[in-house]
Amino acid sequence: MADASVHRSALEGLSPVVRHRQTDHRLFRPPAGKPRTVHVHVCETGSKWEQDHMAFRDRLRTEATLVIAT
Repeated sequence: MADASVHRSALEGLSPVVRHRQTDHRLFRPPAGKPRTVHVHVCETGSKWEQDHMAFRDRLRTEATLVIAT
């Protein structure tokens, strides 16, 4: 995360731009006015941010029934 140029240049070459910066992660998505077909979060491997979000993902994957509110 300290050297943002490493991930920023690789991702922005694919079109997403950094839209949100926090000390523990970055959010990349298409520029304003473009369709939001993808978004990418970048964080340190093993960080609390990663652990929390992977736990959330894993919980969703193990749920037998998903309830979607409309």
